[in-house]
Amino acid sequence: MSQAKRTPPEGYLPVGEVVKPQGIRGEVRVLPTTDAPQVWQGIRQVGLFDRAGNWLTPAVTACRIHQDMVIAKLEGLEDRNGAEALRGLILYAHREVLAPLLEGRYFLVDLIGCGVEDENGRSLGRVIEVMQPGANDVYVVQDGRQEILLPAIASLVREIRVEEKRIVVDSQVLSEVAVYED
Repeated sequence: MSQAKRTPPEGYLPVGEVVKPQGIRGEVRVLPTTDAPQVWQGIRQVGLFDRAGNWLTPAVTACRIHQDMVIAKLEGLEDRNGAEALRGLILYAHREVLAPLLEGRYFLVDLIGCGVEDENGRSLGRVIEVMQPGANDVYVVQDGRQEILLPAIASLVREIRVEEKRIVVDSQVLSEVAVYED
């Protein structure tokens, strides 16, 4: 069973991927999946699916930021072999322990399912995925007939209200930047 098919318990969000062991004492080097690695300094416990598909929640006993990576020590990891066993696994943290987001920032998972409409109320569909190809995120919007790829740029996205599951876009900019796929 691939890790991508597993769904963590309610409220858990991905915060990093174990890329390799760090040293010989069971630390792991983690590539953060957040744009602010400092969020790790408030995380005292992570969730992960082991290779057998079991959900585990080890404590984070130590954590430091080194360049763009997080070096973490997880409860139960005592040596390099134990750390190596986690290579490639996704680590999750409960949203309640994550620092509050700045205004205008959102967890990607909260954008999934948002209805997208233009400023006139014309529905374009719902966000089914958020891609991160590079310079900006791209919202994949499905309307039942086709997919629309919308770059998450300030000139296009007028308003995001995750509590209402609603995104409003500028129709003039939409005609210039949207990519329609059948």
